[in-house]
Amino acid sequence: TGKLSNSGETLRLETESYGFFLMAFTYNDTWYPSTDGGGDRLQVVNAHAPIESWNQASQWRAVPVTLIDPYGLWAKSVFGTTDAATSARLADPDGDLLTNLVEWAHGLDPNSGHLVNLPKLVSASSNTIKFTYQRNTKATGATYTVQESDDSTNWTNSTNVTDISTSIAGPLDKREVTVDHATDRECFFRIVVGTDS
Repeated sequence: TGKLSNSGETLRLETESYGFFLMAFTYNDTWYPSTDGGGDRLQVVNAHAPIESWNQASQWRAVPVTLIDPYGLWAKSVFGTTDAATSARLADPDGDLLTNLVEWAHGLDPNSGHLVNLPKLVSASSNTIKFTYQRNTKATGATYTVQESDDSTNWTNSTNVTDISTSIAGPLDKREVTVDHATDRECFFRIVVGTDS
């Protein structure tokens, strides 16, 4: 069924196309208390051990589940280092006034210092504003919030926001945002980037 029992069970492995039997073994989550709801997982110690040993706790060990940090992977790939002065989320190594977090979320180059592919105004009227921006589809966990302000100091989340994808090219998702605001007043808008973790 694709799901394993939380309390242990017997697994039978066979080839999909011909149904050849490969091995069968039983695991038990009571072997290591931290794997019984504590967050750890069971990992085989020696994949080349005799099949009968796979039924024993000594053939398994408890290991923590490693969460993948999409930002961390991106930072390591673009900077080649995990040095905080360069790769931290709020660092700005290219001096363009955009943090690494913003450059990651928008699919920008944090090493260039060139301000390209930033949000762009499409149209504005007395009660509607429309602009475009891009998201990095690989920036898993990035959040984007449209905010508005009367004075560019005190910001609130905009209401009546429509944010739609207009095209996807590689990892870049071109977006169009429409904000309806009922009052006829001068307003500032911005997109705030954060993470859901």
